[in-house]
Amino acid sequence: MLIMERRRYRYSTVDEAIDKIRTLQLTCERMPELYGYRSRDIGRYRRRLVALASSLSVVFLQYDLLCEAYRLLKLAAVTDARLETSLLQGRTDYTGRLVTYSCLAALFDK
Repeated sequence: MLIMERRRYRYSTVDEAIDKIRTLQLTCERMPELYGYRSRDIGRYRRRLVALASSLSVVFLQYDLLCEAYRLLKLAAVTDARLETSLLQGRTDYTGRLVTYSCLAALFDK
């Protein structure tokens, strides 16, 4: 599995990728307490979590790992719902949102 990390691509196993998503999820959950609820970093990290979970779910869908894909898409949809439009600075159509709901449609089609 190929994951982009700091502008470099790195191969990792499925377990390492899921562990990275868990770490990012915990970071997103703790950031409002640490930085305050209006910090711009919260939106950036949540968008990163949505994009990474959606991208990984595409790979799981290709290999018919439907339960894992559904868990990641559910995480991405919940995180996407927590994004406030003020933190997006008026942007409501970022790439992660489009990929998440397209993958959910593909999953329910299978």
